[in-house]
Amino acid sequence: MHFLKTFSKSATSNYLESFKQDEVELVSFDFFDTLVFRKSVTHYRLWKNQSKSFFVARSCAEIIARIKGRLNGIPEVTGAEIYSNLLTGLGYRGEFEFEAEKSNLVANIETTSFLKELLESNVKVCIISDTHYTQAQIEKFMDFLGIPLVPVFTSEKFLQTKSTGLFEKVSKSLDVTYENWVHIGDNPKSDIESANSLGISTLQY
Repeated sequence: MHFLKTFSKSATSNYLESFKQDEVELVSFDFFDTLVFRKSVTHYRLWKNQSKSFFVARSCAEIIARIKGRLNGIPEVTGAEIYSNLLTGLGYRGEFEFEAEKSNLVANIETTSFLKELLESNVKVCIISDTHYTQAQIEKFMDFLGIPLVPVFTSEKFLQTKSTGLFEKVSKSLDVTYENWVHIGDNPKSDIESANSLGISTLQY
């Protein structure tokens, strides 16, 4: 079962019926650009609007952290690792970025409504995100935006992205088979290709 279709709000009742017929055990959602949108389009634009010095320092700190990680064979970094490379004299902390991001987010009515429909239909739901934010921070974003709290899996926690093992971690953690799983996301590579390569069905937002 490979949907390989574009998500459509008008078709959610059809999706639910198909999920029941195919005995789908899990529906997972990407977070950024699927369940939520940024008012600034990208977080880089947000940083620049907040402070040009922060934008430069934060961007450089992430580049350094990622280079260090990849030299050690680690495909993902944590927020703590990024900020350990930020020039301390600037006085910026992770809380500055988190609060700016929180005020920058809006819930995607189409996908969040579908998530609620799934929960009401007793379908198991989770969120899978390639992000430097922690699980707790994503949950705070969800609470702030009124999105129901469901299990959250981040690349920050496992130091693996969707393309390098995060889907496998979710499968093991939730004891779900790829054949009975549907993932909804916007990124053609990390959300669609990576999921399909394992046998996970997809709906591209």
